[in-house]
Amino acid sequence: MFADCAPAFHRAGINVVPVNGEKVPLAPWKQWQARLQTHDELDALTARHGGMDIAVILRGMVDIETDSEAAERTLRDLRLPLAPTACWQSPRGTHRLYRTEKPLPSRLGLRPGLDVLSHGHYAIAPTSTGREWLLGLDALAPLPAAWHDALLQPVHRAALRVAEHHGADEGTRNNTLARLVGCWLTQGVSGDDLTRCVLAWARRCRPPLAVDEALSVMRKIMQARSNMRSPERAALIRARERDLDPAARFVLIALEAHRQELGAPATFAAPLRKVAGLTGYDPASVARAYSRLRDAGLIELFAGRDPTSGRRISTVRFLP
Repeated sequence: MFADCAPAFHRAGINVVPVNGEKVPLAPWKQWQARLQTHDELDALTARHGGMDIAVILRGMVDIETDSEAAERTLRDLRLPLAPTACWQSPRGTHRLYRTEKPLPSRLGLRPGLDVLSHGHYAIAPTSTGREWLLGLDALAPLPAAWHDALLQPVHRAALRVAEHHGADEGTRNNTLARLVGCWLTQGVSGDDLTRCVLAWARRCRPPLAVDEALSVMRKIMQARSNMRSPERAALIRARERDLDPAARFVLIALEAHRQELGAPATFAAPLRKVAGLTGYDPASVARAYSRLRDAGLIELFAGRDPTSGRRISTVRFLP
């Protein structure tokens, strides 16, 4: 019921709305796409609709939804990373909920039986009728970086899929390979697997593409991808390498985004309430994440003062 579940979602920085049995929201909800609900707003919804089902508003989140076992296999066949995260089972299938660095487009029908819902949508969540948690809210994780690329890039054309299996003719080989390498990287193919894909494809071309030339194309695309990597994404990669918990990862990304807004200074003010607004966490959770980031050797943490109000605020410096 809404009354039982809403407080836990609110503590996790997730907005919710009551829905009826037809999945129709029972209150206006669009305003909560831009900001966190207040306690008073949540209390008012609970007082009016405490016995109804609950939906999460996808603010700073995506819901990767499959509707069958076949769709689950299709999801795995994409070869995109799927970090453990909050997920639940519904009568239709499985939902995986991830936090995102910025709003992403929804991709309904990304593959047969596979939808990705994002900003502008809501998802019916446990403990609504017929829905139960497989992994709870404490496991909520950031969306893996490769998914950002996959959701932002245009849908692959049929011609490229044909070329992937049959090679390309002289005069189009390098450009086609460059596009394929980009697709494979987005799908999470890397290292020796990527090299094998490139060389196998080069042999299918007419005439075959020379090994040195094929590897040169691959390295150029990999370098271009590296140069395009945003500071926020680099922060996410560093956080994953240190095996940080989801809250610490998301706070690190928010700190980097805040630093870029300030012009990327070496040391910068990072008030708890400011970063809490960026992440959806409460200030106490952000403070705990700061401590974990410091202990992991990712930041130095200082006590500073707001030049306007004189109040004590947190000051951060990123470590190499």
